[in-house]
Amino acid sequence: MRTAETLGRPARFLVAALAGLVAATVAGAPARAEGPTTAGGSTAPATTVSADALPTVQVDGVVWSQVVVGDTVYVAGRFANARPAGAAAGTNLTPRGNLLAYDIRTGVLVPGWAPTLNAQALTITASPDGSRIYVGGDFTSVNGETRRRIAALDPATGALVPGFAPAVTASVRAIAVAADTVYVGGDFNAVGSAPRLRLAAFSTAGQLLPWAPSTGVGRNRDGSTAASAAVSSLALTAGQVVVGGRFGSINGTATSGVGAVDAATGIVRPFAIGQRITNQGDDSGVTSLTTDGTTVWLSAYDFSGPGNAEGAIAVRADGGTLVWDADCRGDTYSTFPMGGAVYLASHAHVCSNIGGFPEVTPRVSRFGTALSQAVAGTVGNGTWGNTAFRGAPAPAVMDWYPQLTPGTVTGQGQAGWSVTGTSQYVVYGGEFPRVNGTGQQGLVRFAVRPLAPNKVGPAAGSLAAPTVTATGAGALSVALTTTSDRDDRFLTYELYRDGGATPVASQSVDSLFFKPQTVTLVDRRQAPLSTHSYVVRAVDTTGNSVTSPATSGTVSAEPLPSLYTERVVADGAISAWPLGTVTGGTSPDATGRAPLSVPAAVRPQVTGAVADDASGSFRLDGTSSSRMVASSAGAVRSPSTFSLELWFSTTSTTGGRLAGFGSSASGSNTTYDRHVYLDGSGRVTFGVTSGSRRTVTSPAGLNDGAWHHVVATLGAGGMTLWVDGTQVAANAAVTSASSYNGYWQVGGGPLTSWPGAGRTDLVGSVDAVAVYPTQLTADTIAAHRRTALPNRAPTAAFTSTTTDLSAALDAGASADTDGRVVSWSWDLGDGSSSAGAQVSHDYATPGTYRVTLTVTDDRGAVGTTAQDVVVTRPAVWVLATDAFARTTTGGLGTADTGGAWTTANGASRLSVDGGTAAFGLTAPGNLTAAHLGEVSAASADVSTTVTLTSAPTGGGTSVYVTPRRVGANLEYRVRLRFLTDGTVRAAVTRLAGTATEALVGGEVVVVTGYVPGQALAVDVAAAGSGTTTVTGTVWVAGTTRPEAPSLSRTDDTGALQAPGGVGLAAYLTGSSTAGTVVRFGPLTVTAGA
Repeated sequence: MRTAETLGRPARFLVAALAGLVAATVAGAPARAEGPTTAGGSTAPATTVSADALPTVQVDGVVWSQVVVGDTVYVAGRFANARPAGAAAGTNLTPRGNLLAYDIRTGVLVPGWAPTLNAQALTITASPDGSRIYVGGDFTSVNGETRRRIAALDPATGALVPGFAPAVTASVRAIAVAADTVYVGGDFNAVGSAPRLRLAAFSTAGQLLPWAPSTGVGRNRDGSTAASAAVSSLALTAGQVVVGGRFGSINGTATSGVGAVDAATGIVRPFAIGQRITNQGDDSGVTSLTTDGTTVWLSAYDFSGPGNAEGAIAVRADGGTLVWDADCRGDTYSTFPMGGAVYLASHAHVCSNIGGFPEVTPRVSRFGTALSQAVAGTVGNGTWGNTAFRGAPAPAVMDWYPQLTPGTVTGQGQAGWSVTGTSQYVVYGGEFPRVNGTGQQGLVRFAVRPLAPNKVGPAAGSLAAPTVTATGAGALSVALTTTSDRDDRFLTYELYRDGGATPVASQSVDSLFFKPQTVTLVDRRQAPLSTHSYVVRAVDTTGNSVTSPATSGTVSAEPLPSLYTERVVADGAISAWPLGTVTGGTSPDATGRAPLSVPAAVRPQVTGAVADDASGSFRLDGTSSSRMVASSAGAVRSPSTFSLELWFSTTSTTGGRLAGFGSSASGSNTTYDRHVYLDGSGRVTFGVTSGSRRTVTSPAGLNDGAWHHVVATLGAGGMTLWVDGTQVAANAAVTSASSYNGYWQVGGGPLTSWPGAGRTDLVGSVDAVAVYPTQLTADTIAAHRRTALPNRAPTAAFTSTTTDLSAALDAGASADTDGRVVSWSWDLGDGSSSAGAQVSHDYATPGTYRVTLTVTDDRGAVGTTAQDVVVTRPAVWVLATDAFARTTTGGLGTADTGGAWTTANGASRLSVDGGTAAFGLTAPGNLTAAHLGEVSAASADVSTTVTLTSAPTGGGTSVYVTPRRVGANLEYRVRLRFLTDGTVRAAVTRLAGTATEALVGGEVVVVTGYVPGQALAVDVAAAGSGTTTVTGTVWVAGTTRPEAPSLSRTDDTGALQAPGGVGLAAYLTGSSTAGTVVRFGPLTVTAGA
């Protein structure tokens, strides 16, 4: 929905903006699924392209349409000049008359494709075989020859295709091309003298064909007849032409904004969505159509007109029935499906009706967004006056939000008008001046994750200081609000204590910018009253992160619970009595629910069953005065499903009750069962009342004075009795017991008439009693027993697999005989560390590294092992890379890999911006140079691009790429001399202790007809010791690399036969009459084995 306040004028003035955005047929790969849910509760695709804006050639106007053929993007619009990525407006201009082409892999302008139009181009597309580029618009002249609003161009040269010269009487806004037919749509009423109402078709030779369907005007919201029935888009699918625009009918058949006609006859075909939407007239319409042959995606807008659709809609190509509706508000102009997603150029400002971002005040538009291709939910009821699609299938709004700044070229407050791409790149065109805050006008590229720099992460400064709260014995809870990331929905929040390098807790959290939530991370088992400082780091899937300010907190004074007690509580105990301590006549319940009343006859003991529990245990004296009851919380209903767990030790030969449930708060029960008791022979019995007394009994001999672990359970799994981690008795037929109110009790109690019962009160010790509302599993019971016993340290073991400089380390052989390994910490032998059971590491240099693995078990014990890992140099070894994606002045800053750039000459003339390093040459005799001193190799290959921003004068401009720099004035380099006759001459030179260079062999001409702004690809290499071979290969960027080097020279100068670094330099000859800037593109340095 467009408003006058946001755009300055209503949509009826957007005729030029709604250019025919004809889409290529695209087949995308499916995306994987992830956890986030949309309004309908389904999962959404996980992966979009990265939100990194890649350096791309810029324009000084507006881009209306794009098409990709192979690796070339052809661009149509209204502009007069192109300039390189990073160049400020009005600088480094290369004339381009409303059309240009660039390499989708590099973003570099294609120098040889420069057709010129005398007015704007509104649409561009290609023939199915890519042998022609078709362009339509408002022009009447192409390359100085008459072409009325449509032309066919050579994709390599930009020359007009002879003979294709239809005379269309008004704007061509859409073109779709079959093997032998060119279909067009727009505002025209005739071709030459032949009537054609907004639709026509031509042979590939340019002859008008009989095909002549027509669109009819529709109605505006007020009932008036619309002024236009313009066609804005066409798409070909299976023998039909799908037509989009602002019309109300085709061939007199009512269909609103979209319909289909037969590709041979022009007869209307059924296309259901045209009967469901109401977009037509002067203020509403369908702006684009894109298809993969099975699905057609259409985009729409409405400015208070009769339309009921905005955003994107997916329909079946066969019949036009609905697949999904993306009920987002905000005009949408173009769509591109790729990799399980559909990318949109729009100004969407609310998508909450399909689970996406809400409307905010003041309004915020999202100019580049993505949807899932798959259905992921349903359209909700929160529509803006549109009920036609409530409950319809809907896609998911994906977490992809590059920031495209709206431009001023059209006065419409819009950023992108066109989006298309390949299986690896998504490209936007429009009038935006910046992307993600960096100057990038009119065109921009985005790449799949493996090809992208992946530097877009959580926003700097977006995490507030967390709050720290003491939340129990030894525990501090750290809470903060989530941040967000432009291209990652899930972020991992890591908690760091006291400046440590290893997180003490972490959690992956759904982190949508419009749904902030609280993340709570807990640091446990810290000393009572100790104070700790915490930061939280939010990390995306590619390692980008932001860290919160630090906050401190103090642990409570409560003594640390045993690991055993913590585990019991974590496993769901509703009461857990560690026993052994008495305060005010009670013993605490670790859950805080129901402390035990403890009579004076019960004696605390220093030792108990649980190895790490300092509270000890209780000694029972065999009388009714040692009965303990959980009475303070009042009576509870006897459970039908439960587990009763305890430890005991006795040498008694008369037995007695250990624990159970009874009706009396004093322990003198009249109703009682769910108890565990011992007979005189040391057999343990578990009994419940279920119609009658039901019991299961262990073997004898447990009265041996040792501590024994007992668990009795009842529930759907029957009655079970476990002793020392082993099930010793069971009765599957008993699944419930009698119901009454009472109390859990520890110690003696009545046992009248219970089978095998001895005396009622035991002489012995009891410890660590717990009650659960579930039947504990065998694994849980075994884990509890292991946790209570003295811990045995884990065994650390690992294997290593190496490939070149990479090592894969696997600690899967590490083990813990009485628990489990919970953490793996690696010292990788080169000063770096890592964590996890399986890790990979890339070493900087070959060699032998002593790798140490430390494993920690679930009770804190550690085990360590170490072994040597040997890595070797790869056949091709990356020494340095620099995408020059940063912005710096007065130097080049630090390379992505390879260390900092050192300036040798002219630091003030060096800068980095927009994907290039600029070497300024402001006066004759200027030398500007920099090198990577941290790189050292005997064999190095340096790849980059070189562009002169203005024509050479006088003796020309020299550019140097150095593959070996042993020291100051000690280097081999390849020199490129740009001369005034348009030639570029290459030579190998050396510096051997002085600043005077010497030629190694002669020069060769590598380029003729060089023009400023043209990028040359340069690859230079130095290899060998004793005798060094230096090679250089130079070619025009975007063309095929030569098979053989442009030049190769050998030299044996002794001072240069050593490993060295790499460098770049530029020199303006003393006879030059004008300054220039040399721009180096992204640089890669590799070394052979």
